[in-house]
Formats: sequence, C-alpha cells, structure tokens
Amino acid sequence: MRGEFDFHIIEEPSIGRNSNSSRSFFDSRKDLLYIAEDLDGDSLSNATTHEFSHFLLHAGSPYGSFVDSVNWCEQRLLFDCVGRFKNANISVPSPFYEFANRVFKGRWSFFSSATKRFAEAAVRDYIQPWSVLSHIENVMESRNLASVRRETEASAFSYLLRAEGIITQNMGMAVGEEAIHPDQALINCFHDNDSACPEVQVLGHGTDRIGATHIFESMAVLAEKDHLAVMSIRTQPEYGFLYFTHYLAPTIAEYAQGRPIVLPDGNLKIRNDISSERFELFARAFAAVCDLALFSPIGPVYAPLRKKFPERALLWMQMHPGWRVLQGLRDIQTLAPFMEDLSTGLGRLQSHLCKENFWIEPQNFYDAALSFTTQSNIENMQRHLAFMSLRASHPLLLFKLHLQEEATTTERLAMEKCFLENMPWVHMPNSGFAIRDRDDLLRRIVTYFMSSSSDQLMFKKKLDAITCIPASIDYGRYFSNMKNASEFAGLLRSSLYGPIK
Repeated sequence: MRGEFDFHIIEEPSIGRNSNSSRSFFDSRKDLLYIAEDLDGDSLSNATTHEFSHFLLHAGSPYGSFVDSVNWCEQRLLFDCVGRFKNANISVPSPFYEFANRVFKGRWSFFSSATKRFAEAAVRDYIQPWSVLSHIENVMESRNLASVRRETEASAFSYLLRAEGIITQNMGMAVGEEAIHPDQALINCFHDNDSACPEVQVLGHGTDRIGATHIFESMAVLAEKDHLAVMSIRTQPEYGFLYFTHYLAPTIAEYAQGRPIVLPDGNLKIRNDISSERFELFARAFAAVCDLALFSPIGPVYAPLRKKFPERALLWMQMHPGWRVLQGLRDIQTLAPFMEDLSTGLGRLQSHLCKENFWIEPQNFYDAALSFTTQSNIENMQRHLAFMSLRASHPLLLFKLHLQEEATTTERLAMEKCFLENMPWVHMPNSGFAIRDRDDLLRRIVTYFMSSSSDQLMFKKKLDAITCIPASIDYGRYFSNMKNASEFAGLLRSSLYGPIK
C-alpha cells in the first residue's frame, strides 16, 4: 500500500500549526484577530498594530491567498471524509491522523474485510491529499519539522504541483490543467540534493531556516514603530534592529547598523552610529522586499502566471518566500536609497528586484486577481481579491500603514471601506468579540468551530467540543433555544461529526 499511495507521513503533524499560544494573535483559519484582555495603553496599541499587520499582509498577498486555499481544502477534505463515515454508519475514528497511519502501514488486525476496503479508500481519497497540503504549507513556512528539514527542491516542487491540483479540484476553480502542471521535465532542472528551505546564520542565534512565517513576523514587528523606539537605537542598537530582523542574515545588519563585532564571550556588540534617517530608509526598503517576497506565483489564482511567464518561474527560489526574501535583501545597500521618495522609489525597487531575480512584476498579479473575481464564492478568496484590487488602486497604502506614515484621505477612506467589508472576527479588551447580529455570530462561530474541531479530530484522542468555541459569549442572548456555550458546542459537534469513537 505504501507504493500505491505514495502517502506522505508527517512525523510531528501538530507541531508548527497555528496553536495561538501567544496572548494576542491573528488566526487566518479561524478568521479571528484576537487581542488579549489584560492589555492597555502602549501594550494594547502595539499588540493591535502587530496583529493587524498580520491580517493585512495575509489578506493582501498572493502567498496569503495560497494559504487560505490550502486551509479551506484541508477542512473540506476532512469534513467530506467524516461525511463518508457517517453515511456508512461507521464511527469516525479519533485521532484521525493516527488512524490513517495505521491504515497506511497495513495494521489491519482489528478491521473486518469490508472496513479495510472502506478505510483504505477514505485515506486515499481524503487524508492523503490533506497530508500533501499540510506538508507543502509547512515547507513554505520553513517550519522546524523533520519532514521539512530533509525536503529537497525537486521533491517540494512536486508536492506543490500536487497541492495545486488538489486545490483546483476541490475549489472548483476554472484553471486549465496545463496552467498548474508544467511539463514534468521542469522538475528536472532542480538539484535533488538542494534543501527546499534556505538556511542562514542568524545573529547570535545559530542557524535557522527562513520561510513565510519569518517574513510575517518581521513585518509585524516593524509595524510597531513606537515600540521599536527608533531614536533609542543609538543606545540599544542590538535590540532595536535585531528585534524585527532576528531571523535574517548578518549581511543585512552590516548595512543597517554597521558591521557586528563578536566579543570573546560570544555575544554581539553592534556599532550604534546609525542615524534615524538611515534607519528609516532601511525600514522602507526592508518592508518593500518582504512584501515582494510574498508575491509568489503559486495557488489557484497565480499559478497560471508560471505558464504566462515561464522564464520567470523556472526555479524553486522564485516561488519559496524564504528564498525570495533573502535574494532581495542581498541588494539592500542598492535598494535603500531608492526609498527616499516613497512615491517613486517603491516602483523602482520592485522593478529592480524583478529584473535582477527574474521575478514576475506585481502588476501581473494584480491583473490576475482582477480577472479572477467571478471565479470563486469562497469568502476568504473574495476578501483576498478585494484587497488586491485595493492595492492595485493604491500601491503605496500597505507600506504607509506598516511604516505608520501618513496616508492621503482617499487612501484612508479606501482602506476603511475595504476593511469594514472584509474584516475578520475581532476581539478587543473590555468590548470582547465584535458581533453585528445573530447571523453574523452564527457564521463566525461555525468558522471558529470547524477550525478548532478539525485540529482536535485529526490529532487528539477526544473531541472536546466546548473548547472549540469561545466560552465568553452569551449564546442564550442570540439563540433562544440554547442555554449556554456547552449546549451550543454539543449541537455543532453532533451535527457535523455524529458518533466518534
């Protein structure tokens, strides 16, 4: 069965998934922007800015669209698989991934013949493609997993092609087969011994693999401009700079801070002669490079660009966000002076990087998004297309928001309109969860429950439904037939899953 399935086993499948371990977070799978209850003053402002940055970059980047499509398909595959068990009057196994591993490894002793055939088909049709999607997301994020650490360029690209096929099939996208499956010979241009994820020396912290996660976090911390206390860099340069580039290569620090000096005890001492003006130029260039690194031609909307511009989609390094950001940051000394005038510098920087690295220009992504608007009724996809339309009309807006630079009235109104029409579920201290009406709450709760419960069903021995919805909401106020959160969670559990053994 191993050869027949080519089933990808994720050794630590729950590690690296969004566990919301921090007190404040943006979770794209739950569609939730959560700010912790006990924050106020500067800490509240910084946390809100940080998490809003995550949302904005996720909603308005091609890579974010890819993650949305992966997560949507993962949930659909799992729930369709659950539906197959329910229709066959067979209890849903839990944890599901452990069950799939037993099926994959041929441990049949506890199965009847009919159940064996049923289980094999369920794993092949649902859990195998789920595993492919989960794995390629882990690779793109460069998560610290054994399966990611040993992944090669050729193998990763093969998984990407398979994932795009799964996404297209499940989302019903009108994308031609040839657009997302380049000739198999393309894979041969990759060297199978090359790691899929770039590994760099991190200042004072050994080595790390760089991926999309590092870009999102670096941009979010950069957005906390007051928290960085730019003017205090003269007295605490290692904190001010390393805090938002602690994942990135030492060559970047050499430009922004002066060459780092390693002291005898192994600690770093960085020159503190950087001016605030030089830092601002660097911050602008840094933000522009990070953003462009997320313009990866992958997923249902943007994979066809690889066919349209084949010479700009020949290398894995042109698609993986970690490779892209490191390629762009190599030119930071050349790029930073461009950003003295943001209105002209951003375009110059993007054109320079796309020409030097054979990347597809952002305008082609905007055009692809605008032409795609009628092809999907999936909520997160529609939100992404709306934000890409906003970016096409106001290309400087995202940078102004991240760098806390003043936007024009037209830009500000356009941003407010787009956010209000496409906002995630927001939780703020004191006011709690934002609830427009009963229908809005029901939609938000179902999304939240499906994300939380699917993780538990896949990896936990027991589905604890009450932990899969927020307990602080007065459900009886909105649903007269529900007494409390426990009763509401139980109803969702039974309606979605049925019996679970």
